[in-house]
Amino acid sequence: NQAKSMRYLGNCFYNDRRLDSSFYYYLNSERLFFAINDKFNYSVVLLKKGIVQLDINDVLGADISLSKAYNELSKTDDYQRIYATLTTLGSVSSELKEYDRALSYFNKALDVVKDAKLETEENQEANCLNNIRLLYNDKKDYKRAIYFYRKALEKSKIRVENPELYS
Repeated sequence: NQAKSMRYLGNCFYNDRRLDSSFYYYLNSERLFFAINDKFNYSVVLLKKGIVQLDINDVLGADISLSKAYNELSKTDDYQRIYATLTTLGSVSSELKEYDRALSYFNKALDVVKDAKLETEENQEANCLNNIRLLYNDKKDYKRAIYFYRKALEKSKIRVENPELYS
């Protein structure tokens, strides 16, 4: 319960964009879940901690946390969290200019969306395609970027369901 409480406090501080406090509570939660060998909750906290690390530009730390999270989550059927981990690992790899690795993660996330039929109001397939588009844009491969722009925009409901992503 103490580990869960620490995670919930981390969530609250993350929602308030108080990332230093969020990181502190996630780190404490991570230690407690590790100590009691609760691998699932340990991996959830690693995912959340990795997102905070990416937000504060601790890219290498985020890579380590997210890789550990993926190793555990990939053994579960929690496809939403697997998708989130892969997407964030793709963003981390992109930040590190490891474009082939980033593309691999984004494609794996896209496979998870399709295989697990995750399509929700967040338009995860369009989001994956948009991430791939950003990657090609960063690489200055504009023809491929435009291809993925168009492919993401083909999703008929995106304009209504997720106007922010559509824009």
